[in-house]
Amino acid sequence: MELWHLFLSAQPQMVLVAIILLQFVNWLVEAFKFKVLLQTPEKPKIQLIIKAIYIGNFTALLTPERIGNFVGRSWVLKSIKKDTIVSTILGNYVQFCITIVIAFISLLLLSQHTQIPYHLPNENFIILVYFIFSIILIISFIHLKWVTMFSKVTYLNSWFQSIYKLVELTNRKKVQVICLSFLRYMIFVFQFYIMSIAFGLPLDFYSIFIIVGVMFGVVTLIPSLIPGNLGTKEAFLMILLGSGPMGVKFSIISFSIWTINVGFSALIGAGFNIVRHKN
Repeated sequence: MELWHLFLSAQPQMVLVAIILLQFVNWLVEAFKFKVLLQTPEKPKIQLIIKAIYIGNFTALLTPERIGNFVGRSWVLKSIKKDTIVSTILGNYVQFCITIVIAFISLLLLSQHTQIPYHLPNENFIILVYFIFSIILIISFIHLKWVTMFSKVTYLNSWFQSIYKLVELTNRKKVQVICLSFLRYMIFVFQFYIMSIAFGLPLDFYSIFIIVGVMFGVVTLIPSLIPGNLGTKEAFLMILLGSGPMGVKFSIISFSIWTINVGFSALIGAGFNIVRHKN
């Protein structure tokens, strides 16, 4: 680890390169996760799925909580539009589950951590809420039969086949989706860790994991009408870590990573969409 610190300190330009490369890795993992969830006889090539992912990032940026990623994906994968939308929503749900479960673990670890100066009101109550929420989410993903209730809605009758395919998702595929979702999450954590080294924060990977876990977990449940959920993480970090150097630096790190992961990927998606229309 010390060699890694020395390398990044001596080569600050490599920090930006590493964050951008990890952005590509992140969305590549998302593409594989989507491919696993897509329950169609013939699955699209991974290149087409990656294009759909990035165009989905573009449409997601224009919607609150970045929930509109299924719109762009369905534009690209028109022939399997309903399966694309349903699989995307489930993929988002699994990523949400991972975020909440890790938030609960991080909250527990934070309460035992002595080197992170933090302020979190009603801490025990929040931990209890996240514990209950985590149990509900885990059970709901293990037993997906509950999703069939949506097929009873008149408007969704034509979606029955696509929705029911999710119930037939094998345990092996569920494990794959969970592992890929967790890998995506750890890529985010690693990005924060690299940036924290560049900003000279006296935090090890364990501490970064805890802070990022609490941040993502809490912010995910905070409603935001701002496109891309911009600003909520930064504001929460200032509350959690205070307005001192650590809080300010971590907020800048969060904004920088958002710019690359969300803003930059949305620009790539916009470019793909322009080319798609020209062709």
